[in-house]
Amino acid sequence: MTAVDIIVTRHGGLVDYLRQQGFDVDRATIISHVTDPNVLIGRHVVGVLPMGLASLCASITVVDLNLPQDLRGADLSADQVAQYATGISTYRVIRL
Repeated sequence: MTAVDIIVTRHGGLVDYLRQQGFDVDRATIISHVTDPNVLIGRHVVGVLPMGLASLCASITVVDLNLPQDLRGADLSADQVAQYATGISTYRVIRL
């Protein structure tokens, strides 16, 4: 299983999709928004974050999606995430 500390999402379908992809989501803290940036420091995070917040993380993983316009911002099911996923990418963001 792929270790993850925090998942930042408001989409249950994404969490289910990550589980299907082998992420250990049951041990992760799931939050809908980052209210305290300090929780990210040195953590392995899955989600979409602004660069400044991503630079606090040990790593940031995103599910790359190619969504049609009418589904942007919609609550997606795991099947929809799988349908539109084009990959999973992990980054290390460094503030210079």
